[in-house]
Amino acid sequence: MGANREETVRTLYGAAMGLGPWSEALAGLAELGHSQVVTLDTYDLDMHAGQVLAANVVPDPSIEEYNREFGHSNFTIEAGKPYYRAGNVLRTSDFICQRELLESGLYQHVYRPMGIRYASGVALEVTATRIVEFSFMKAIDAGDHSDRNIDRIRRLIPHMQQAWAGYSHLQELETSVATLAGLWNEFNHAVMVVNGRMQPTFANRAAEALFADGQHWCIQNGFLRATDSQRNARLKQAVKRIASGQQAVFSLAGAGGHSGDPMVTLFQLDEQAIALIISDPMRSATDFRAGLQRCFGLTASEAELVNSLLAGETLRQFADSRRICYETARTHLKNAMAKNGWRRQSAMISSVLRSLLPPGVLRRER
Repeated sequence: MGANREETVRTLYGAAMGLGPWSEALAGLAELGHSQVVTLDTYDLDMHAGQVLAANVVPDPSIEEYNREFGHSNFTIEAGKPYYRAGNVLRTSDFICQRELLESGLYQHVYRPMGIRYASGVALEVTATRIVEFSFMKAIDAGDHSDRNIDRIRRLIPHMQQAWAGYSHLQELETSVATLAGLWNEFNHAVMVVNGRMQPTFANRAAEALFADGQHWCIQNGFLRATDSQRNARLKQAVKRIASGQQAVFSLAGAGGHSGDPMVTLFQLDEQAIALIISDPMRSATDFRAGLQRCFGLTASEAELVNSLLAGETLRQFADSRRICYETARTHLKNAMAKNGWRRQSAMISSVLRSLLPPGVLRRER
């Protein structure tokens, strides 16, 4: 039993981190919990609707039936709402009359086709609006969970809670990455990250379009280069300054020496990563402000300022172009920095860029 338990816990953590299938982890929990079916469920108390996120019986049409129809106003969860406590295990039979369960559509259309009847839930997360639990369900003819059975499940609760914490964090991160990657792609300017040798590690859609066009920028033998030799020399020098730590922010206005050339603004992200934002002075202003407001809690004015600084404008240029007092612009900057713990403008820009880049871009092992 000990070796089986250790393997199940290892598999559970693997599933939570996306390294293995949930069905295998929940099958292990079902064996340890003397249960036929184990599911990971979430229920929205405001919407009165729930969903099975994972199960040891995959695929199962009854699970799909539950998610489609019986997850709404689930009377067992609604009835148990006053009794749920995070970190506790609770038998459904403690607060639901068995006759009521057997007469329910949930039993007739979901439980009975799956051959289950008795359920116990391990509450992982309990808030005013949501309940998340592992549900352990026994076969129709197996009887309810015994006290010994409940105690066996209870000993696994710390691992279930840790697995859920890791899984929910991963889900939030993936959602955030998808959202933020979309924001980068909506950003009118080309954004890329290179190391000190000019090897790209990240490029948004606008940057990829520049490479595909090949008129001014290209990737040659795995290295970023400008097609104009003068621009390329100046860019290499700027990257060297940033990489050596001599400067945290560096702008090359009209890097090719012509008024219509793009402005290249470089920011130091860490010792090995440098972000380049290539902005075309002939293009319209970006619509990156909404993303800055959502991600960093900025007001519209603060987001507009940070947006402009990201695109290479100076604080003075921002104030002049908006016809506002320079001190007003400074106040917006100070407020934005105070909200997020930024002490210097370069630290602010670096923090914003680091937060928006996908995970892995700044990993040391590249």
